[in-house]
Amino acid sequence: MNLPLPRHDVTERALWAAIVVVLYIALSFVFNPQSAFLNARFDDPDDYMRMVQVHDFVNGQNWYDRTIKDLDPDHAFTQDWSRLPDVPLAALIHAARFIGFDLYSASYMAAYLWPLALLAALLWLYWRGQKLFLPADAFWLTLVLFVCNYFATRDFSPMRIDHHAYQQLCGLASFFLLIAALRCSQNDKAMLAGIVSSVAWAMGGEAWMPILLFLLGLSFLAVGNFPAAMVAGKKYAFGLMMGSIVLLPAIRPVHEWLTFSFALPSLHNILLASLACSVFSIALMAGQKHTKIFFISSGVFALWLITLLSPEAFNGIYGSLSPANTRLIIDQVTEAKPLYAFVQDYRPNLWQTILAAAKLGYSIAMPLVACLFAFYMAEKKKKAYWWFAALVLLVLLLLGCFWQIRALTHANVYALPLVAAFIWHLWRRKKKSPLTRKQFGYEVMMVLALGPLINPLLPGLVRGEPIIPHMLFHVSNKKLTDCTLNSVSDFLNNDPDFSSTPRRILSPLNMGPEILFRTRHQVFSAPYDVTMGNEFVYNLLSNRNMKHVKEQLQQQRVDALMLCMNAVPAVYAPQSVDDKKILTEVAEYLTTQKNIPREVVEKMRLIDRLIMGLPPEFLVPETRTQSHFIGLYHVR
Repeated sequence: MNLPLPRHDVTERALWAAIVVVLYIALSFVFNPQSAFLNARFDDPDDYMRMVQVHDFVNGQNWYDRTIKDLDPDHAFTQDWSRLPDVPLAALIHAARFIGFDLYSASYMAAYLWPLALLAALLWLYWRGQKLFLPADAFWLTLVLFVCNYFATRDFSPMRIDHHAYQQLCGLASFFLLIAALRCSQNDKAMLAGIVSSVAWAMGGEAWMPILLFLLGLSFLAVGNFPAAMVAGKKYAFGLMMGSIVLLPAIRPVHEWLTFSFALPSLHNILLASLACSVFSIALMAGQKHTKIFFISSGVFALWLITLLSPEAFNGIYGSLSPANTRLIIDQVTEAKPLYAFVQDYRPNLWQTILAAAKLGYSIAMPLVACLFAFYMAEKKKKAYWWFAALVLLVLLLLGCFWQIRALTHANVYALPLVAAFIWHLWRRKKKSPLTRKQFGYEVMMVLALGPLINPLLPGLVRGEPIIPHMLFHVSNKKLTDCTLNSVSDFLNNDPDFSSTPRRILSPLNMGPEILFRTRHQVFSAPYDVTMGNEFVYNLLSNRNMKHVKEQLQQQRVDALMLCMNAVPAVYAPQSVDDKKILTEVAEYLTTQKNIPREVVEKMRLIDRLIMGLPPEFLVPETRTQSHFIGLYHVR
């Protein structure tokens, strides 16, 4: 007999379906030879740097001391990241070392296991939150959409250990809690949403974006005569303030409480949260008559207060230092670019234009569908929570397309239950029969059938990569390249002439974090806006005067220079017509095996000479590294 599923049976089967998803992603990293886990690598410099910070913490560094001693040593680089994400990784590393693993093996195990725990937490959150829009037996649909969404899964995959997963997890929890507060007038959930948002802020500064959107969305609804939004706004801001007060001593020492930073909360953030709470409270007492005027005037006052306290806030997350350093950072930080900047990269021919359109469509498809469906339901039901969801998704879409693509990641994570509700609305509105065991079996199979096909293959097509069997597993957001430092790090750590003492290595900023993680040597640059050595490295590699280059290397006591020949950052690409002409001329000489005139070589930048295999005499190539793509040069 094809019987309906009892409620407890639905919950149990939803649990098993979620376990299948976690196992699918976990096993992908175990069986695929290209996976980041099997190749002992991370896909992002932030993951390397996070593990460097964790290693320092494991080795006894003070909780408040976030100095990375081997990065930009002359300027005492201090990372502006929170310690909170270090705690579970450090605990897993200690446990693994206790049972016999060495530090690096324990680190890889922790980096593999902990993101899976966060993935399980995310799926549990979807299970709880999707009930606001869907019946319990429709959870399979949210799972299918999740496994098929590259943007939603990438930060919850093994070897992704930076704070972005926490940001999305806490942001989604706050989103669901505020919707529940608006839907059922459960104001305690609005306050809990504020507390969760304060945890997100304590994890990393990117949380200001969803926090601001939530406050603006509630303010907009309050002006639009939704009393529940005004009460929810007051409770949310109060929870944000109280959570920030409790967490502040755990994040910053007392002498840093007045320091403004996008990365970590301070008394400024608490003050602004209390201001928001006061605005909603006074508006509640004043009633609806003058609400619009009150919100506008208080908004102007808040902008004035931010300008007075922290004028650098308007420079953005990467605007705290010089424009030159910011330009170098933006080139390396993919998530800090708008979506249209990626589309511009595909203009040369029709096929690449089609790929650009596919990438654009894949990036915004689910948030756009969710946004339109939320607006449709808001107009139909006249409910505040639908308006809130629609406004948040709309602004995230616009921010991702025209400001920073990180907003699209949040939009995709938030959109999944609403897209599932849209599909369910179309599929089930004329079919009132309950879900049966047979149907449930078919639907769970769809998770396995669609996930491996859509999630890895479509992003691969968008990036113009060939379809290969390895891509049938979700393994990483980057292909395995020849520029990982595994082989070179063995040389740097074991060669008796090179590893006897820590050396100073000059490299482009994209290689710095990996060198710090794999070796005990020092580097000058990394993709962070507070790294003072970035401009020095850029100016040196762009210099044409080899005499001046040698003097600078000696003055900074540089021992070696390292460069990945087939992954040079785009910021070093020749910009002027003369540089392009010189490189073309040199390439012709090399092709015909003719001697290159000295005056031509002297016009080349240092980085161009290294790429072309024409290093100056004071840079001696190291031939024992067993890598054809990574150039290591001793400074003589």
